[in-house]
Amino acid sequence: LELLDNTRFSSEFNFKNVEVSTLIVGAISLDTVMLIAECNIINFQIGNIKGEDRSLSIDNSVIGELILKISALTKIFINGGSISNLVLSESNEKESIVNIEKTTIVKLKFERVFNNGLITLRELQIPPKGLVSFRSSNLGKADFIYCNFSKANLEFENCKITEAFFSETEFPK
Repeated sequence: LELLDNTRFSSEFNFKNVEVSTLIVGAISLDTVMLIAECNIINFQIGNIKGEDRSLSIDNSVIGELILKISALTKIFINGGSISNLVLSESNEKESIVNIEKTTIVKLKFERVFNNGLITLRELQIPPKGLVSFRSSNLGKADFIYCNFSKANLEFENCKITEAFFSETEFPK
């Protein structure tokens, strides 16, 4: 399923209890929250989005691969469910929010992220042999609260974390 070509969404934009192999959202105008709830999506990609309210909320969904350019959205909320491969990239705005809570993520990757806003990761689980990767990124004001990365592999290359906050978060030894 592809949503392209300057389609405008100004009222409800919801996917609930949907199962789809690929969902590509790009070149749309979004003036409301895009809600993905209790869905099963193998490949989910977000491209260039315009509009007043560029918000995404993912609740209790199972996603294979989620590629998020944090510049495309002003608010990202992920709560519950699981993601096999989550890739965050690009630069966000000062007022933007990325909030990921109570989610199991097998591979969490920050690739060329420059965080100008707020990124909060709370109660994330990375399973044994999973991956937490930070590459060529400035995490800015990122909060890691009650995350369990202790059994994961950690990759850290060319990153700045001096403003990040870590509370009750376990990293591999």
